[in-house]
Amino acid sequence: YLGNTLIISAGSLVLTLVCALFASYAFARMKFRGKSPAYLFIICTMFLPAQVIMIPLYVMYAKMGLINTYTGVILATTAAMLPNTILLLRSNFITIDKEIFEAAKLDGAGYFQIVKNILIPLGKPAIAISSIFNFLVVCNDLFRPMILLQAADKRTLTVALAALSSQKFGDPTYLFAGLTISALVPLIVYLIFSKSIVKGLTVGSIK
Repeated sequence: YLGNTLIISAGSLVLTLVCALFASYAFARMKFRGKSPAYLFIICTMFLPAQVIMIPLYVMYAKMGLINTYTGVILATTAAMLPNTILLLRSNFITIDKEIFEAAKLDGAGYFQIVKNILIPLGKPAIAISSIFNFLVVCNDLFRPMILLQAADKRTLTVALAALSSQKFGDPTYLFAGLTISALVPLIVYLIFSKSIVKGLTVGSIK
């Protein structure tokens, strides 16, 4: 169960970060038709409850054969985390002086080179805090894995704990042991990246 949780968390985190990096740069520094409506539409999806779209999502996944697969949960989780990540990264990228981007373009830097050599180094605090928070959210997610992963061997740790606690004659010893294991991963992540969390929360407060 812990392995399933780490696979889904890592896959969702990487896919979300890659998509959000390029989308945030486009919304922060590029000019194209429909930019403002597209950004507004993405932000509005933050207020859409997951329960509203779960039935049509499940029907679509059933037709595509994505039920009981890591891919299905990773895609659904990525779609849920993208708006918040894009909002955070765009707010950070827009504070970077535009002269840096113009100088890079004059030197012949392309789209991917700008993202790699400018956005990622200068946006490390925002990238770090969004990555950490997204990882913790996925680790603690119950709703999507519970609906989309029905096979017992594909369950995440939170789903397994929910099933164990719902058993009428379950042993509380196993439940407490599972809760301890589930708390270890967020605790370890926080202890390792605590400085990045503080730096990310205070980024932009002092100029």
